[in-house]
Formats: sequence, structure tokens, C-alpha cells
Amino acid sequence: MAVTTTAGGATSDAYIDADELSTYVTSVGLSLTGDTDAQEANIRRATQYLDREYTWRGYRTNETQALKWPRVISDGDEDGYSIDSDTIPQAIKDACAEIAYLYNSGVDLLAVDTSGPVKRSKVKAGPVESETEYLSSKRIAPRVLIIDGLVEQYSLSGPRAATSFVRWLRG
Repeated sequence: MAVTTTAGGATSDAYIDADELSTYVTSVGLSLTGDTDAQEANIRRATQYLDREYTWRGYRTNETQALKWPRVISDGDEDGYSIDSDTIPQAIKDACAEIAYLYNSGVDLLAVDTSGPVKRSKVKAGPVESETEYLSSKRIAPRVLIIDGLVEQYSLSGPRAATSFVRWLRG
């Protein structure tokens, strides 16, 4: 089933469509695998990631819209230019394409990891015993620098606020 990308729509489920994903990925020298259905599934997951993991500036354009964008941001972008309240900024669309590319590559940014960083690990030889103590039980989301850079001017918080750093290399 095709993605629905109507800005501000009550049934929208994506910020970009498969053609926009393909154009973006090609423009940065990468390539996709899979058919259009697989790419659209990745786009939906990418949109979910953006909506779940970031707290955005401003407020949604209307209360019935399904997604977090478009938004009304009274003080504009990082340079003070106004943001049309009926469009999705290109940087948000580009971030969606980057995330969809990661999903296409087998990286699941919404995978659950409740372990956190290891504080102490103990292993005993006989009888066999293993014990691990974690610094925190809080989920640590990976940082993807290109995505953080694209959405930074529009977000109040997101995975970049986490206490860990994971470097993802693409390509």
C-alpha cells in the first residue's frame, strides 16, 4: 500500500514517498535494495522514528493531523526565516530519507535496548555464574549525527540528549 504524504492530513503516514527517497539516496551517492513496498515500509518506520524520538519546536498545524509535521513555529528557522505552516521542511524530509536508508541497510533505530551501559560485570567459573550490573535501566538511543544535524534547528530534544554515543557509518 502506498504511503500517504499529505501535509497535515488526518491519515498521513509518511513525510516522503518512495520517489523522494530514491532521489535523495541517489543524490548522496548511495543506493537502495528491495522493491517499492519494502522502501515504503522503511519510510513509515523512519517517520515513526522522527515522531517518537524528537520533541519538536512549535505546535502542530491542526489537531486532526496524524503526524507531528507540519508545525507552526513562530520564531522561524535558525536564521529567523518563516516556516510555512502547511509544508514539511526539506531538512525533515532529508532526515526521513536518511533514516529510511538505515532501515534499508538493516539498522533498526527503534529496536528496544533496555540494558544501558555496563557498570560492572562478574563471571564465576564453578559452578557457572554470570552477573551484570548496568549504570542505568533507561533506554539509550543511538545518535546518528547526520540526522541530528538535519533536524537540530527544529527540535527541542531527541536521541542526541542521550548519555551514550554510537557512531553509524553509512555507505
